[in-house]
Amino acid sequence: MLGLLAGGTGQRHRPRRIWAVIQHVDYDGEGAIGHALRRAEYPWVSVRPFRGDPVPRAADLSGLIVLGAPDGSADDRACAHLVAERRLIADAVGLGLPVLGVCFGAQLLAVALGGRVISDGVPEVGMGAAALTAAGRVDRVLGSAGPDLTVLHWHRDSYTLPRGAVRLATSGSGIEQAFRVNDNVYGLQFHVEINAELARVIADRMPEGALASDAVACASAWGNAVLDRFLAEP
Repeated sequence: MLGLLAGGTGQRHRPRRIWAVIQHVDYDGEGAIGHALRRAEYPWVSVRPFRGDPVPRAADLSGLIVLGAPDGSADDRACAHLVAERRLIADAVGLGLPVLGVCFGAQLLAVALGGRVISDGVPEVGMGAAALTAAGRVDRVLGSAGPDLTVLHWHRDSYTLPRGAVRLATSGSGIEQAFRVNDNVYGLQFHVEINAELARVIADRMPEGALASDAVACASAWGNAVLDRFLAEP
């Protein structure tokens, strides 16, 4: 049986299954996502399939969050845990669970639902911008007073939208940045989990000056609001 991470159980007295956060590399942790899950008082576990953790069954979960990865392709058919993760994602969406894919996780989500990976894209690394579409500006999770956002990019590959997805954001180079399927499934190409703590952890893996503190603070404030709205119960 999956064990709960400290701080995840909360005090609410209501039946609840567990959330799973799928992680693909040790150093790129949950960041602001972990804090948001604790604010929501949701029980949750961090699952590391790349280290041999079994991929959970969607039927055992209340929700699913899939994080980024520095290497590999989201459409890899030879990597057993990525095949299992895509199956988990498709099953979770089919069951109507809330699902959030971040960066590589967004690509896995897109592929699991019928999209494809774009592997010849322009690298985007460091604090930058994304622009909400008209649908994104009125979206219950991403909605913002203005269309332009400060976000953390850290990717080369991108994705095509799966059938039925709503485009919520792009970057200035036309790269897909966010989409929604149904009303509770979100793919975000940017790193909504960035906060000051995570910025310190990943700083030596970024170009010098890529994580300006004021930009990180701006992205973190908006990201916290996005995560809280995503986790809010209908």
